[in-house]
Amino acid sequence: MKRHYSFLMATLAITVLIACQGCSRQRIAYIKYAAPIIAESSQVCAYGHDTPLATDIVLRDKCILLEAELNGKPDTVMLDMGVNAPMARMVTRDNAPDIEFFEVPLRTSEHSVANMSIEPAQYKLGISRGESYCNVVLVDDEVACTSERSVTDYTLFGTPAINKAHVFALDFSNGKLRMQNMEDTLDLTGYTEAKCKFSKLGIIYVYLTIDGKERKCLFDTGNSLGVLLKDKGRIRHPHEGDIPVEGSYARTASGNSSQQRYVVNLNETVTLGETSVNTPVYFVEDLSMDNIGIDFIAHYDWVFETIHDKVYYKPRISDLKPLQMHPYALTTTGGQLTILNRRTDMNPQFEVGDVIKSVDGVKITADNICDYFDMLIKTDDWSAFKIETASE
Repeated sequence: MKRHYSFLMATLAITVLIACQGCSRQRIAYIKYAAPIIAESSQVCAYGHDTPLATDIVLRDKCILLEAELNGKPDTVMLDMGVNAPMARMVTRDNAPDIEFFEVPLRTSEHSVANMSIEPAQYKLGISRGESYCNVVLVDDEVACTSERSVTDYTLFGTPAINKAHVFALDFSNGKLRMQNMEDTLDLTGYTEAKCKFSKLGIIYVYLTIDGKERKCLFDTGNSLGVLLKDKGRIRHPHEGDIPVEGSYARTASGNSSQQRYVVNLNETVTLGETSVNTPVYFVEDLSMDNIGIDFIAHYDWVFETIHDKVYYKPRISDLKPLQMHPYALTTTGGQLTILNRRTDMNPQFEVGDVIKSVDGVKITADNICDYFDMLIKTDDWSAFKIETASE
């Protein structure tokens, strides 16, 4: 089973297609390159189905995986409802298609930039199919070990790939993605309507109450964490049970998130409508939008009535493994064993960004980096090891 510290797919900046003042030459070039491909895209659904068509879904490593057809071939893809494009995939220079890449701004708090392009794509997913497009993002540094989750593992299917259906449902209880085009047969037994908002960009928000404050949160199945909130006050004045951390908390389309201070509560009460669950919540200094991920989403089954901009939920028992906060999080990105973040309440010996060069006199190499990665991330107390590091 793959082990990862967290993953968050940043919402891709498809809005660059809107003309704006002060656009860079690269952005203008991207607009000219992408516009005809997007203009020729289409999406259709098999109208007339009054019975939901179900596609199996699997929760693996806190990802929603499902079988689809991509460019005429069967493929396992990941449902990422935080992406406002039909499809997106990350590639390295070794497996990048022969297309032109552009520096494109992403919708992140850091105004980060990704090397991105776009290519035509055909897909079939349930009753949804189309001549569409896929965003292709060039990743400079890939992880070295299969035990660490990589952003290049799966093609991402965003909400626009499924929301042309009048109704779609995430039925975790039965392991199904259900889609239908006639809402008059919708069975909502046991479901409650949630306060929500549907964006013109094709993404969905739901409203939660956390720490006495109502929050509008992006519904993001590409987020393997629980809930992400921008809250500097909670960092300055942590509550009992909050775990102080510094470093990067997620990997996004443009690389690891910035190094910052944040706190994590592994058992925060989160209220949705008249229900409440205890789930991990990350309170961070800088974030483009509040965000809910799989650790919270999987506590419910969901129905999205897109034709009427409505969301419904039904509580269920989540079978996900509880999140554990180890003293350090590591990555093998770029072939180096690097410290991504650290708990500051455990008197950490090493700094964020330190590269582990050797353990007990054994130099870290391409041949053993995965063995030491697996060993160290499972060990809470590193004091028994003699670890040599270097700052990047």
